[in-house]
Amino acid sequence: MKICVVGAGAVGGVAGAWFAKAGHEVSLVARGAHLEAIRARGLTLISGEKREVHPVRATSEPADFGVQDAVFICLKTYSIGAMLPRLKSLIGPDTTVIPAINGLPWWYFYKEGGSLEGRSIDCLDPDGRMLSALDPKHILGCVVHGAAEVREPGVVRHTAGRLFIIGEPDRTRSARCGISYSKLNHKERDREGVHRRRWCDRRTHRGVVRAGRS
Repeated sequence: MKICVVGAGAVGGVAGAWFAKAGHEVSLVARGAHLEAIRARGLTLISGEKREVHPVRATSEPADFGVQDAVFICLKTYSIGAMLPRLKSLIGPDTTVIPAINGLPWWYFYKEGGSLEGRSIDCLDPDGRMLSALDPKHILGCVVHGAAEVREPGVVRHTAGRLFIIGEPDRTRSARCGISYSKLNHKERDREGVHRRRWCDRRTHRGVVRAGRS
């Protein structure tokens, strides 16, 4: 599976390392000293007492990569708006985009079905440019149950949790959601973590990806 992680900092870096370990073709979008270190020495993951180095492709320009099977957006909220238009080269007709971000997502009312159906969120996307930049039909919702830190350029440390809860915005069970969490778990899957469950809010039936155990 071709996976691009956009924002390969702490959580994004750990996710990228786990996906690489599971055998996927991983590309990272990063910047600055962190990017240069990954290019020079690979992405280093520290988990407990174990240290692993994963050679992955990395760039500051998403256009350097072709169409992906999945794109994980792991950016800070304030950085997402400027990045979305730059992701076009990564997204084909069947690409799944998974924003693994904190807080309320800009696409929240997509397929909500109520009086606010399809509306942008004024405090996040007042002019609707984010909704226009990325067709929300590609999106699976995601909640990250995990924590990490960048210890130094090119080195990320996993500190807690390893769940990515994913699901359809319209609360349905879908083939693409099932395929996504099955493929993302791959050989690293833990049966206790691969299931569908109800989110704590009213968006329901999500698949759960338990990232790789060592």
